[in-house]
Amino acid sequence: MIARTPFLLAAVCLAAWLAPPTQAQNVESINVACTGSGQQCNPPYATTINNPVRGVVFIEYTASSGHCSLVRVHISVDGVEKNVSSFVSAGEGTGMLTLGVLSQGNHSLSVQAEGQTGGCNIGNIAGWAGTLSLTFPAAPSLRGSIAHFVSQDGWQEDVVILNTGTSETSGQLKFSAENGAAMPVPLTDQKTGMTSVVASLDSDFTSRGMLPITSRGLATLPLLVGSTRLYGDQNLDGFAIFRFKPTNQEAVVPLETRNSPAYILAFDNTNHMSTGVAISSIFDRASSVDIIIRNDQGVQIGTSAIQLAAYGHTSFVLADRLPVTKDLRGTLEIVTPELGRLSAVGIRFTPPGTLTTIPVLVNEPNLSGSLAHFASGGGWRTILVLVNTGTSTAQANLRFYSDDGSPALLPISLPQTGGPSTPSSSISRSLSAKQVFVLESAGGPDDPLKTGSVQFTSDGNISGFAVFRYEPNGQEAAVTMENRSNVNSYTIAFDNTEGVVTGMAVNNASAGGTTVPVVIRDQNAVEIFRGAVSLPGNDHTSFILTTLFPVTANRRGSIEFLRQDGTQIGVVGIRSQPALTFTSLPSIAR
Repeated sequence: MIARTPFLLAAVCLAAWLAPPTQAQNVESINVACTGSGQQCNPPYATTINNPVRGVVFIEYTASSGHCSLVRVHISVDGVEKNVSSFVSAGEGTGMLTLGVLSQGNHSLSVQAEGQTGGCNIGNIAGWAGTLSLTFPAAPSLRGSIAHFVSQDGWQEDVVILNTGTSETSGQLKFSAENGAAMPVPLTDQKTGMTSVVASLDSDFTSRGMLPITSRGLATLPLLVGSTRLYGDQNLDGFAIFRFKPTNQEAVVPLETRNSPAYILAFDNTNHMSTGVAISSIFDRASSVDIIIRNDQGVQIGTSAIQLAAYGHTSFVLADRLPVTKDLRGTLEIVTPELGRLSAVGIRFTPPGTLTTIPVLVNEPNLSGSLAHFASGGGWRTILVLVNTGTSTAQANLRFYSDDGSPALLPISLPQTGGPSTPSSSISRSLSAKQVFVLESAGGPDDPLKTGSVQFTSDGNISGFAVFRYEPNGQEAAVTMENRSNVNSYTIAFDNTEGVVTGMAVNNASAGGTTVPVVIRDQNAVEIFRGAVSLPGNDHTSFILTTLFPVTANRRGSIEFLRQDGTQIGVVGIRSQPALTFTSLPSIAR
């Protein structure tokens, strides 16, 4: 506190277009003293701030070195108190305080000092001084892209965005048509029921908050096809699920956050199956996308090129656009244009009319990983697909574990070479560059169901995925091999409303036992349950979410599985509709 003397209050505005902003924009001198009595200083310091882009604004107050008692500040924006600092002494700063998400444009800022008895303060604040530093948000950067968006004409797409961070943030979704133009789409906020038709959507996220939206329109309206881009910070992640309502077939499309020189799609056009692909440009100019086609032995059998507009999109069935892929297994290498950025996803169609998406792989070292679930027998078939994405031969090793962590003896068949199945609890293969290896485990029609997990090691760039297939109705769902490192937790968004059922599988890929803490939040990010799942070494468990955690019944929300130090876990979700169609739910790493 300064005893009834004029003071200098510097408002330092930091350049908003830098990331992080560091350039001071202005310093203004204020000549104010407290009037009246008591510890609240009147009038408050008031000014107008201009927020250049929507986002979280931060402020820090540093007390004048001439203060002779403690002071704290009450900070309001547009008449609403946003934060109250701790008491600080002369020359001390409050640290960065959030003003929350502010819209773009001008806002009134009010800062009122509060004194505390002590030092020269004998019960009445006479004056105060210091500096205010405001940090404005930079323009949001591209977080990622959802490679396929479809709505109307019988199609529906649900988009779920999660904030995995502990601070509030903001994000923006942009929808583009196949020609790259902004595409207005009908959107319904699943939390509020509010509907609008927009080509972009701004949303604010509390800590661990989520945005669940649906686009469906009328079945009689023309089909909308394109892609979705997400702008925001690194804590935002998510996925989409597209559904053909006449048959209730649905499949998940993860948010592609990688920026890889190429993406590799393993395709299978044998046994009356067909593979499609959707490719989206996340680039502000037209580009040519080179395609390299190889058979399952890694031998190049063709090339092609696809022209995409700026932010353009295309989707097609491989055998139609690339006839050389007909009746073959192999890979498509989708090469990112120089200076450009892409996202892609595969779509697998099977004879009963079912569909699922297939993840694209990237060329990177993958020395170990796991699949949180397999199911063999009792009508279930698990198909494992491995691809050597590298340029040299590498060894792949697979080990199968039962629910109790013991080796699982499974009937293994190799569809690329044929022959009867052979019981085994492990398998190793040497794969040449770009070679594909496929194995299946199904058992006989009367064999009991076996479930468990798969662990993987390699000395090169081998990665892959699994496809779970339920033979009685031909439904399938694909799950990517878990190989992410330095992960603190895995979060899965669930929806147990309108008859939808969520299943989960968790595995311990470590030899020692572990306890996996679980945190469940509702769709408003309110914590509704804390618990744990105990897993012995190499153990696996699978469950219906509402059975193990009844608090999730008739709710949307998220479930977070926390990894303990020194352990490796995997998590996968399965979403089943009342019509018994199902798809996988991606686990989002933090």
